[in-house]
Amino acid sequence: ANSAIRNTLDLASFAGRISFTGWPKQETSLPTNLITYKELDLRGSRTSAGEFDEALRMLSTLEINPQDVVSKVVNLDEIPDAVKELDRYPERYLKINAVFH
Repeated sequence: ANSAIRNTLDLASFAGRISFTGWPKQETSLPTNLITYKELDLRGSRTSAGEFDEALRMLSTLEINPQDVVSKVVNLDEIPDAVKELDRYPERYLKINAVFH
């Protein structure tokens, strides 16, 4: 878990928002210098148990149209340009997903 958290902080864009989900089993030290430098917004979520499974079910059964939720899908190397475009035209996007291959 610690390496995943660190990778998330490293990959996040400047002024990015990171949501941690679940209930941590142990304390994790965070590089506050990196968080401050990148002006990251960190949020925790522990009360949505079961909601992710329901959301995935609704998307997989097309109860919800994925195109209504995900505005754009990009590869890892396209993330910087996608973030710039999102910053410039926020009204065009609800959610941009990055695919890691």
